[in-house]
Amino acid sequence: MESIQKPTKWGNSLGIRINKDTQDKLGINSRKNVKLEIKNGKLIITPLETLPTMENLLEGYSPKNRPNNVDFGLSEGREVW
Repeated sequence: MESIQKPTKWGNSLGIRINKDTQDKLGINSRKNVKLEIKNGKLIITPLETLPTMENLLEGYSPKNRPNNVDFGLSEGREVW
């Protein structure tokens, strides 16, 4: 099965619609997670049966790619820093 889609802007991201026939063949819906991988310049979408574990989520994380802290400045209301 093949289809050509034009990505749609969703905020700072892009979304691609998956038609009903493809959803049914993959066994996915809006409540199931999928795994996105890039292999050899191609996007691979794999349905997941279970939620990812913390190990899966942190795969590839290291102190080298840790995001910097964000300074939001001094508190201006009743928030506690």
